[in-house]
Amino acid sequence: MAQFNITQQFAEAIHLNVLEEPKEEFQLLDNWYIDVFHLNNEPVAIIVHAVTKFTFFIPFAEVKNPEEIPAYFVTLLTEIFEDAKIPEYIEQINNIFKPPFTFCKAENKEVLEHIHSFVKEAIQFCKPQKSIESIDWNEVAAQINNTPISISDTRSTISPKRLMSAFLNISLLEN
Repeated sequence: MAQFNITQQFAEAIHLNVLEEPKEEFQLLDNWYIDVFHLNNEPVAIIVHAVTKFTFFIPFAEVKNPEEIPAYFVTLLTEIFEDAKIPEYIEQINNIFKPPFTFCKAENKEVLEHIHSFVKEAIQFCKPQKSIESIDWNEVAAQINNTPISISDTRSTISPKRLMSAFLNISLLEN
């Protein structure tokens, strides 16, 4: 079952008061972080894979209500594997992301620091846009996912896209 580590801000947006204890064992794709930031006074969810930091953005305006963001995210994740013609992960996604989802408190400081960094970068990338509707959020995510980041305590850098590809032993690099 998928685990979403959510910030207080996202918990409030989806009216969730009780968070579960995080599980300690994971499958490859089932541990994600969700936070919220505002661009032009409009809320946008940022969803980041805990290990690879692979990132998605979903403006609240794209869904009927914020509670639908996790399910909409699953659609976006599935589309990536469909576009890359990697069907073995689509079945895994369908099995992992069956509701109800597990929501727990976002506590990993390293992931939260990356989220903060990604939000700042996304805002800079979106600054020339006059309205949130004119922003191509897939392009913003591609920009983030192709930007090298520091990993753990090493001096190495790698992009979230390359890290996700290596993590899953697949190639997402053509997309």
